[in-house]
Amino acid sequence: MNRFGEPVSGARVGIGTASTVTDAQGKFTVPLVPQTYDAAVVVDDPAVPPGFPPVSRAVVYQQLTRRDPVLFVPGLAVQPGTGTHSTTLQSLSTSGLTGVPLLWAFTNASGFVAAGVVTGAEMHFTWNGPPDAVNPGSLVAMIASAPQGITASGSVPVTAAAPISVTVPVTAAPTITLSATARPPAGCGVVGLDVVIPASDGTTVTAARLFAPVVPGTSGVTVDSIIGFTNDVKLSLRISTTCLSSSATSSVARRLPRRLSPSTTVFDVDVPAPPVITSPAFGSPASSASPLAWTAPDGSISVLHFDRLESNGFISRTLDLATTSTSTAFPNLAALGVKVVPGLSFVWRVEAWGGLTGTDALADTSGFGGLLAGTGNFSHGVSASSSVTISP
Repeated sequence: MNRFGEPVSGARVGIGTASTVTDAQGKFTVPLVPQTYDAAVVVDDPAVPPGFPPVSRAVVYQQLTRRDPVLFVPGLAVQPGTGTHSTTLQSLSTSGLTGVPLLWAFTNASGFVAAGVVTGAEMHFTWNGPPDAVNPGSLVAMIASAPQGITASGSVPVTAAAPISVTVPVTAAPTITLSATARPPAGCGVVGLDVVIPASDGTTVTAARLFAPVVPGTSGVTVDSIIGFTNDVKLSLRISTTCLSSSATSSVARRLPRRLSPSTTVFDVDVPAPPVITSPAFGSPASSASPLAWTAPDGSISVLHFDRLESNGFISRTLDLATTSTSTAFPNLAALGVKVVPGLSFVWRVEAWGGLTGTDALADTSGFGGLLAGTGNFSHGVSASSSVTISP
């Protein structure tokens, strides 16, 4: 699947010495799989313009055991045979309540959420599919205020051709009392507690700000707030910290259930420390033959991101590697069939995800996709970046 949870045909799947290609529904079968195995998926990105060298998007899952893995390729936005393009949200108005619809979100059958803020400028979202059309789904309008978040919301089905122009009937959103206590890791400080709408592209739109940023070093923060709540889109409580000694960050997300009760509106959270790259030393580039090592919280899953750095400064995601270990060799891209230009530099970083049980949890229908969409309960740490160069 691509990062939006849509099936991808023609992807090359390798498990041990066995290899196969996904069918039109994105499915594959590999016989005689060992009890524990590594799985690699490679897709030549169809978004690369004609005349340019082919670029692959790949992911490696280490130490899987499940017989029915759902393998997300988080660096891939486009399916073969389709294209990524922007759909304009030409007009969005509300009926039923007065007020300015400050927030909007679009959801489709794949669970994809695109979210934005109505500012008076042209609004649009990027999605994957045939040109000049819209994936069937629902458009949500939310009236918001700074202290209370969402005060009214509503949704309408969308099946029309682009651009979209709709009127959304909105009703008052019920309020809840939310109490949250956050304790950052040593050397770090809490910089925000927000109720957010997570989008599938990894971005978020803040629906309510419970705690404004402060100077890092705060030992802990407790907030009590009354906020508006909507069932039209999924919401998460996002607790963010930053660390004084590096650019590393750490955060915790807690999904707000569709039906809240007093017992589910109280959150007491210890934010884990972010991962730290230990080899190569910070600021020292490595070759593809160099061992890679890092620290991560106990029980977390590390996802290594290798992003290609173009000569013009553009960065594009090439390879992701998911592991429960804290060290690995750089994957053999030639053996995987990943198409890259030799001698290119890759910027790499480590994301540590807590709240999951092994890499099998990533290879689930709500695994990697749920993390990308920010709809689960998890902790998330991001290391500072390093670099690695592919030998010619």
